[in-house]
Amino acid sequence: MKWVFVIATVFIFALVFYYSVNNEKTRTKKKALSLYRKKRYDKTISLLDAKRALLGEDFYYSLLIEILVETKDIEKMLQACKEALDSKIESSMLYNNISYAYFEAEDFDKSLEYADKCIELNDKFAAPYANKGNCYYLLGDLDKALENFDTALGINKELPAALYGKGICLYIRKDYTECEKYLLKYTKINKKSINTFKMLGDLYFENRDFSSAAKMYESIISVDSTLPWAYYELGNILFYEGDLFRALTSLDKAIDLDKDCYIAYYYKCRIFSLFRHIDEAFQCLEKAVEGEKYLKLIAFEDNFLNNLKIYSRFKDIVGNRKTDIISELQVTSADD
Repeated sequence: MKWVFVIATVFIFALVFYYSVNNEKTRTKKKALSLYRKKRYDKTISLLDAKRALLGEDFYYSLLIEILVETKDIEKMLQACKEALDSKIESSMLYNNISYAYFEAEDFDKSLEYADKCIELNDKFAAPYANKGNCYYLLGDLDKALENFDTALGINKELPAALYGKGICLYIRKDYTECEKYLLKYTKINKKSINTFKMLGDLYFENRDFSSAAKMYESIISVDSTLPWAYYELGNILFYEGDLFRALTSLDKAIDLDKDCYIAYYYKCRIFSLFRHIDEAFQCLEKAVEGEKYLKLIAFEDNFLNNLKIYSRFKDIVGNRKTDIISELQVTSADD
């Protein structure tokens, strides 16, 4: 019976060792992912390098490539992809990350190739379909882009990349009702996407829903309060909403941030024209066209400036005839 005891003891020690190693591996993976989520990329890479043998090549390269994509280190990212492929690892997660890496490097053929390899291993994984959708979107094939985004959302209806991608495709197609639905879902997940708030704001403005448009630009400002264009766009929206005093405040903020924010001066000119503050209106108009000559043509046809057009000063600043203004703009464009 002695040999039975010895074998049993060895087996127990083997199990203890196995679970000990696996527990350490699990703890190390959790630590690496925690560091990654906190954007402590250098420390994550140091941990990956130190524990590479324990973590395994699949996890090592998958997370390393993801970090290099985040940090936009294209050269190191592509080198990591090459090394991972040379190691002959077959992993859906790794192929997906390689696909995304090639997308970031603008090598769309390879991005599509490795997205397909990922799908071959796991066709219930939503991310590679979103990668394909992004590729087809940038290649100008909206039909294929939407097809892949739909497949991704069929697997995971909350996948951010697919919600955003489908929203953009629908925006380009001017399918604003459907577009709004997907972009709003995306903003619930990513509450700091300035581009998404801008698209929604412009969409609402196009539909003359000025209140909703203003809220979107206010959301942009809450994310980043240093953007002059966000303030002058908000000012313009408030102007159309009829909230002229708030519009002026927003336009003044744009100018505080950028003294050469000529479009903000133009929008102020409109408001002063409606208020019949003629001197202030002309001062703003002069400043606007001094920096952006094309505003002369807009001013010439702008009914909001009718209170200024009765004065000879308007013609001095803008011009007498539309054809003359266009000729001036063509000369200016040729000189540039």
